[in-house]
Amino acid sequence: MIFTMIYSCKKDNDEVIEKAVCGSCQMEVEMRRVSNELNRFDSIIINLYEKINDEPKFVLKEIEKIEYQLNSETDSLKIKDNKVSLVTNLKIETLYRMGEYQKSINEIEHSAKLSQRRFDGEINYSENDFIHLACNYVKLKDFEKAKELLSKAGVGWYITNFINANFYEVIGNKEMAIKKYEEIVSDISMDHYYHYRHSKIRLLELKKSNPKLLTELFYPSDRSDAKITVSDNGIRNKVFDTIWSIPECKNCGSVSVFKEPRESSRYWMKAKSKKIIYNFLVDTLSFEIFYLDTINKKEIPLSEWRKGN
Repeated sequence: MIFTMIYSCKKDNDEVIEKAVCGSCQMEVEMRRVSNELNRFDSIIINLYEKINDEPKFVLKEIEKIEYQLNSETDSLKIKDNKVSLVTNLKIETLYRMGEYQKSINEIEHSAKLSQRRFDGEINYSENDFIHLACNYVKLKDFEKAKELLSKAGVGWYITNFINANFYEVIGNKEMAIKKYEEIVSDISMDHYYHYRHSKIRLLELKKSNPKLLTELFYPSDRSDAKITVSDNGIRNKVFDTIWSIPECKNCGSVSVFKEPRESSRYWMKAKSKKIIYNFLVDTLSFEIFYLDTINKKEIPLSEWRKGN
């Protein structure tokens, strides 16, 4: 009897372990499938970004085909929203580059309303949405509207100050533009961003006796391979792939770098899902993900964090 009980317990325990291992394997396989499919789709989108300047009409036609396909196919991996977001960002930028500024604005607003219905919440514009809207309104010479939108772009967003400096140039306020650029270059913690270098270039131009002022705002592209920092872009792309592949981010509206690794090997990433903002750390040595508890200032391994959620 004792032997039977011990044997039964061991068997039950083995079954539990086996199920746990199998469950873990299945999740890993699913994550890999999601990552592979998003990479495949993203490569198509990046290829179209390359054609925006020379063949914008062709790009729009390809976008129509992709949109039709997305509406027709099943979403077995639950990543349709991610794909729609990639296509929409491409469409918005294509229209902007074509000079179709009002259409670009309409697309941004339409996308925000779709997100509202999909997530059953308030209309929520991202920081880049506000900046892209401002870029369009500057082209339409509606500077008051552009200024209003830039005020909503978020002071902490990595490129907001640079865009504001651009804006002061566009409206002819050279003194304020210089002040804003000087604020950027005085912050050495920003030196890994490309716009830090561009701020120095703009300062050199503005301090000339007869400077050539900007006539448009810098448009921060949403393409996944956009060069934002001087750091290794391959590693940065892998960090994004790692975050997009986890179940928590399947329905995320956006994923962005909040802080680049400087004193550590970890990227601080923010992922917005419905009304939730996740804070994750991705280690560039192991690509292990940690949840960052910003209130208690704790870094929790993802598997451990999931147990309590």
